Amino acid sequence: MAKVFYLDPIEHLSGKIARKHRTIYNYRSASGRKYTSVRGSRTTAVTSDELAVRQKFRICTAAARTRIQDASHTAADLALFRAQQKYTTLLGFLVARAYRCYDENTQTVVWD
Repeated sequence: MAKVFYLDPIEHLSGKIARKHRTIYNYRSASGRKYTSVRGSRTTAVTSDELAVRQKFRICTAAARTRIQDASHTAADLALFRAQQKYTTLLGFLVARAYRCYDENTQTVVWD
């Protein structure tokens, strides 16, 4: 018996089909994953917990970007980054370190 391979009519599609569509078709080339997501306007107000998470992310990302620009820490950060396997980018690795070094009381990142 012959094998049947079903092929997608389009290999991959990313973005919106039409302006009025709420469905977005996504393709991640790194993983080869295809999926859809629905965009729409939010119907509820942003909570204070969500604002706190956003603020923490903003602070940690800014601290990581500043750390990348600092030449005095570059060699040590690169050595730690190369020794691990979890994060694929140096910025992602430094953001994760910034989350671990985040001080809730002062709302700043205190590097080790």
